[in-house]
Amino acid sequence: MTSPVRKDTYRLRSGDPNSPNAYLSRGANGSGLVVVEQLDASSASQKWDISPATDGDYTITAFGNETHVLRADSAGELVCSPTRRKVTWTLEPRGQNIYVVGNTGSALVVNLSQLGHVTAATRNNRTTQRWILDPDPSMPNVSNSLTVVWTGRRVGGGGGAAFDGSHSVAGARLREIRLWIDFCINGIQLVYDFQGQTFSTGCWGRPWGVGTQKSFSLRPGEFITKVEGRCGWYIDQLRFITNTGRQSDRFGGQGGIYFEWLPPSPTAGLGWFTGASASYVDSLIPHFIQQA
Repeated sequence: MTSPVRKDTYRLRSGDPNSPNAYLSRGANGSGLVVVEQLDASSASQKWDISPATDGDYTITAFGNETHVLRADSAGELVCSPTRRKVTWTLEPRGQNIYVVGNTGSALVVNLSQLGHVTAATRNNRTTQRWILDPDPSMPNVSNSLTVVWTGRRVGGGGGAAFDGSHSVAGARLREIRLWIDFCINGIQLVYDFQGQTFSTGCWGRPWGVGTQKSFSLRPGEFITKVEGRCGWYIDQLRFITNTGRQSDRFGGQGGIYFEWLPPSPTAGLGWFTGASASYVDSLIPHFIQQA
């Protein structure tokens, strides 16, 4: 049985022996068009975040920006841009770290048509439709160096689709929490710093253009030691408290009942959330990690 692809940051390199140095890349002209280029180790545009979705499918998004999704447009061009549709891909193994990348909503696969040009094309079993997943060496595996020291109880309702906001970047620092709110929490996104780069682990709920966008930014050396809020059918309200005693605003509405998450160790800081979401953030579970 083939092992599933783990959630991580990768470069997608052509498996065609005639194009050994062709990497899937987001174009630099702002059009959202996806192209292939020779390796540029310093370029974030050649990095892709791959995460398991459902039923063995995967989401493929721009490094550090999960609102920009790899997808095929109506003309069959590959683009990476925001969309309200859920777009997932299959990764069909063809050898060691070699895959055919297929769109689950159609019969199309990622196809290298010529150097510099990549499309979504009908499957033909040629090597131009094979891609090698190269893990980003700057992104170490979470299992090697991150330790979850406390997990809070689940709060909220029973609706929505499950999500996993964990990341695989040891040494990353939580920099900002973004929220979209009205009477409850419509959407939430955690943003991290790692060696001068910024990335996020997802945008859960229905954030785009819905509700008022708010954020809570952490200062150097700060981490979140306590989260409190209100919940009922959804997550109604959230408030964050840091190790310095600084408190965020109360984001959201006044419905539901009060809850709080407070790990026993003062050196435990919020790492990420898991939970469930749909049109709103239905439920949350916090995971606190040991701070350096």
